[in-house]
Amino acid sequence: MRFKWRVSTFIGCTGFYASALSAWRTFGGKGDKRILLVMATATGKTYTAFQIIWRLWKSRTVRRVLFLVVRNILADQTMTDDFKPFGAGMTKVKSRMVEKSHEIYLALYQAITGTEEDANIYRQSSPNFFDLIALRRWPRQIA
Repeated sequence: MRFKWRVSTFIGCTGFYASALSAWRTFGGKGDKRILLVMATATGKTYTAFQIIWRLWKSRTVRRVLFLVVRNILADQTMTDDFKPFGAGMTKVKSRMVEKSHEIYLALYQAITGTEEDANIYRQSSPNFFDLIALRRWPRQIA
């Protein structure tokens, strides 16, 4: 992955946002497929994730993104606040059903898994359906 943009071009980023995005850009630019970005409480994790996903999506580096959360309120807040610019290209996964006409998918972990193995979300599409999977506020108990 080669990036042609600078951290300073991110919308309204200052301080720790710029530091986090710069660190991500450094590792992502080297071709690392897995990157863990750890930020403290109330430091803008969702906003930072949006900035990264927005740039990758706008540049067509990634086409389909799955943004996983652990609470319904986090998915709803994300859709109406930070991820709002994605507009109609974004949907919330419900009842383990993926509407394949969208590009940005927000989902609860519980909404994509279950006891019926055949109904799990990863069985509905190819292994490479999502170009990027981002996790927000993932408790150690689930990992």
